[in-house]
Amino acid sequence: MDGLRDIVCMERAQLEERLGERDGAQRVGVGLAAPDALIEVWAHPETGSWKMVRMHADGRSCIVALGSAWDLPEADGDKS
Repeated sequence: MDGLRDIVCMERAQLEERLGERDGAQRVGVGLAAPDALIEVWAHPETGSWKMVRMHADGRSCIVALGSAWDLPEADGDKS
């Protein structure tokens, strides 16, 4: 993806497969964005690249932001 001009929307299962299986990212956070939408953050554990995904109630999900240098906490719960 080349910045936000390449934002994609697709069915939830397709986007999850793209981010997880193809890109090697993992979901690192989720929160309520509106009564009918959730926001997820997907990050790659080695490269630090990340994508923010808005999930809509109709099953559509869209990448709404992306970046680099995401800091994943250690598996032992270290939040530093």
